Amino acid sequence: WASRGAAMAHSNGGMMADLQMRMSKKIAQLTKVIYHLNNKNEDHDMDLAEMADQYESEIETVLRDTADKLNAFQEALDSRREELRVQEVVKRMSKQNEEAREAALAEFAAYKERTKRREAELVATAETEVAQLNVEVDGLKAELQRVLGNTSELSKNANAAEGQLRA
Repeated sequence: WASRGAAMAHSNGGMMADLQMRMSKKIAQLTKVIYHLNNKNEDHDMDLAEMADQYESEIETVLRDTADKLNAFQEALDSRREELRVQEVVKRMSKQNEEAREAALAEFAAYKERTKRREAELVATAETEVAQLNVEVDGLKAELQRVLGNTSELSKNANAAEGQLRA
């Protein structure tokens, strides 16, 4: 048993050394794997940080573009609102102008009608006055004829009386 025990001890020592060697190799492999995983993890972290920066940059670009588009749309909307407001003002002013024109035409037509009536009244009054003056003139002519006839008779009588007086 002693030789067997010594062989076992040697064999145990050999196994131990072999086990230690294998464990050292495994530890070295695990160290390499851990080192490789750490490097990969660091690379992955850097890739993630770079990707996050790219996404942030893209997000800022998209936000900027969106803000520019919104501003352009707002300007277009404001411009269109202003156009519509101007069109409404022009339409309202045109309507007011048309109403004022129609009122002026109606007032002018009424003025023409009043003028025609006034002219007709003046013509009628003038015709009446002319007729009265014609009557007066006719009366004056008759009176003048009568006076002339009387004057002519008086002149004859005076001539006859002068002729008698001379005789």
